[in-house]
Amino acid sequence: MGDSRLVRTDARERRGPGFRMASLILSLLALAIVGTGLIEAAPSSRPRGSQRVDALAAALVESAALPSISIAIARDGQVQYAQAFGFADIEGRIPATVNTQYRCASVSKVITATAIGRLVQAGRLDLDAPVSRYVPSWPSDPMITPRLLAGHLAGVGHYAGEDRLERQRHYESVTAALDVFRESPRAGAPGESYTYSTHGFTLLAAVAEGAAGDSFLGLLDQEVFVPLGMESSGPDDRTDLPSTMSTLYGRRRREPFPIPRPEDPSYKWAGGGLISTPSDLVRMATGYLDGTLSPEVVDEMWGSQRTTAGEETGVGVAWRIGEDEQGRRVIHHSGSMGGARSTIVIWPDEGESIAVMTNVGWSSNIMETGLLLMEAYRSSASVGASFGSGEFEYTGEFMRSGKTESTTGTIVLEADEGWITMPTPFAEWTGPLAVERMPVHHLDGNRYALVSPFGLMSLELESDASGVRGRMDLGSTQWRFHAQPR
Repeated sequence: MGDSRLVRTDARERRGPGFRMASLILSLLALAIVGTGLIEAAPSSRPRGSQRVDALAAALVESAALPSISIAIARDGQVQYAQAFGFADIEGRIPATVNTQYRCASVSKVITATAIGRLVQAGRLDLDAPVSRYVPSWPSDPMITPRLLAGHLAGVGHYAGEDRLERQRHYESVTAALDVFRESPRAGAPGESYTYSTHGFTLLAAVAEGAAGDSFLGLLDQEVFVPLGMESSGPDDRTDLPSTMSTLYGRRRREPFPIPRPEDPSYKWAGGGLISTPSDLVRMATGYLDGTLSPEVVDEMWGSQRTTAGEETGVGVAWRIGEDEQGRRVIHHSGSMGGARSTIVIWPDEGESIAVMTNVGWSSNIMETGLLLMEAYRSSASVGASFGSGEFEYTGEFMRSGKTESTTGTIVLEADEGWITMPTPFAEWTGPLAVERMPVHHLDGNRYALVSPFGLMSLELESDASGVRGRMDLGSTQWRFHAQPR
């Protein structure tokens, strides 16, 4: 099975026992096997792409010490894959299921953007009107617009020391939350530069209320959650949590621990205060592809904004615009906050989307993790690269922040998967999350997914006359090695 801590549940398997970290793993595994049999290898009847995602998710739970991870994939307007791994609550022995809710963190911004798009489509909101038209209490000078707010170009600052924020207070309205940053310093003139701002989305929520004549949360229900069938989405209301909400975890070195007093995010519903499931998030993505939002509105939302100097920001109406490693266009957003890491990625031209959510603060490259999970799901390859199986010893270089260090270790490859020892420089970079071995899973051709404590990373392995050459690139971090048979 490979991961004794894994509990896999899907729409047909929603009940089962759990585990406590470390000392209780073996005893709870025995209980699970005797009780419901939820801990199991993926059945061979599951599609190969689903099995690949299952295996990567199981490896991530172990390698990154995640309480749980939940993944959903939509294609051609339907949720085609939905699985949860690990535990929604470790101490209560409650396994995560596809109905377990997670904090969206900043993925909340694209949910808000979806409501804005619906208002634009109905002719109830003008993206280029002054904000003061919809929020008369907000100063009209300098003039900012909903479009600039949604593209982080309005000059509204992000969190600042001057904010009048009480993190444990429950803010009863969006209007009350405006006072948190109303007097805080501005980040610049409207349109001058891209400055990421969650506060800007609280002001955007007030704009939406003024345009719709409804509360922001009521608007989300009416324009987003109900039309798109997002039955497990709503506010992260700390005063009235649903029973399906996951426990929020921080870390003590590697091990997760429950956050004793999670932040009340009612001051930022629109920018970081919503909860959902991966299945609901890909249902939202489908709304951009099936006509729920008109193509004209979608084009506006997915077109990069520009500064006043004409520089493209790579951000439209909240959504970020980019490409995957194969050059496919992707529209995406990720989020992070106490007890949460989340991402959603859409491939508009392929009609596909993926969402990934966890219930722990996780310093991770979660968007690339989503990209590689989707690549594994798509892959039709059934065997590994041409150099086949074996055990190799590697030497190489690890480059980070302008520093190059030597690396040595072992790599073991089977037909579809294997592992590689984590070199010392990689372990130092990883810190308390460091592991001895990192799994590698074949994707297609010479491409592998390296399962690291930071998430999935793209690893290229190519054979030469004397062995195998490896290459990993993650921004300014690079790893090169040459492995010879042992």
